Amino acid sequence: MLPTEGDLSREASKEQSVQLRIEERSRAAAARWLISTTQGPAITSQLQSEINLHNSQHSMNSGARTDVDFKDRAERNSFGGNPQMRLSSVPWLSSLIFFGIFLAISEGGMWLGERSQVTAGQVKIQIIAVEEAVLAILALLLAFSLVMAVSRFDSRRQLAVEEANAIGTACWRCLLVPPTQGRELVGLLQEYLDTKIHFFDSGVQPDSLRASRERTAQLQNEMWSRAAANSLTNPQSVPAGLLLESFNHAFDMEDARWTALTVHVPAGVLWVDCLVGLLAGLLVGYNFGLSGHRDHVSTWVLATCVSIVLAVIMDFDQPRRGLIAVGAQPLIDLQRRLARMQ
Repeated sequence: MLPTEGDLSREASKEQSVQLRIEERSRAAAARWLISTTQGPAITSQLQSEINLHNSQHSMNSGARTDVDFKDRAERNSFGGNPQMRLSSVPWLSSLIFFGIFLAISEGGMWLGERSQVTAGQVKIQIIAVEEAVLAILALLLAFSLVMAVSRFDSRRQLAVEEANAIGTACWRCLLVPPTQGRELVGLLQEYLDTKIHFFDSGVQPDSLRASRERTAQLQNEMWSRAAANSLTNPQSVPAGLLLESFNHAFDMEDARWTALTVHVPAGVLWVDCLVGLLAGLLVGYNFGLSGHRDHVSTWVLATCVSIVLAVIMDFDQPRRGLIAVGAQPLIDLQRRLARMQ
């Protein structure tokens, strides 16, 4: 089943909406800093009202977006709703099922070949040519799918490092503001970091994931409000502007990493891989049936290779389950460094 235009348009709309939110937050931060450094205290009350309004709207939008995201993911992650989840949510079990179906299809091909009336050598040569072509197509599809899955895995891993760097930069810049406010912001950042680590340790439990996302949004609003208040108190302060910039970048990285976790290899690609693999098994069995010789070792080797490659592709594509996981090691390393700062 190939991905439809609706699937592609939904993925494009999703990525575009996240990008728009990131750009909007960046423009808001730049506007606040520019106003505070150029016009000073004369517009303090107006700027404060704007920040409070932005924070309240952001809080409501974050909560609504979190609820919608988790409701949508819960529907898509149900085994009865999304063909991709039925196929790749348990990669190695899916590959084991594919292995059994492949052997059954191959036996069916042998049965058809043994009862076939084809006896001419030229016809057998043509069947072998078709078999080789299908196996070549299968190899190409598996390679293409593996590249897609690995590229997404590398992107998630790189975003994990960049997010840890962004949070670390924000933490160091908290030390540039007055000590009382700086210590409070560092404490909030440490709690924010703990919440992020808990999010990636929650596996696929919807309640834990929802609680972590909601707490992350609350901490973002709290840190942004305090950093903005510090900027209003010292409108000409360069460290205050740098702190706002670092918070803005850390929050943008959180959005980018969340998006990367929800973007997978299209379900249609995985289904096509399985379909072509089964057709290859059918032709291999049919060719063995025509020759009158059953080579079970070759059939089992081919089924094992295809099944393992499919399992690896699906495992790469599921960062929160399976044997191959991105993990939160960069965040854990940062957490240890921040603990030594106390």
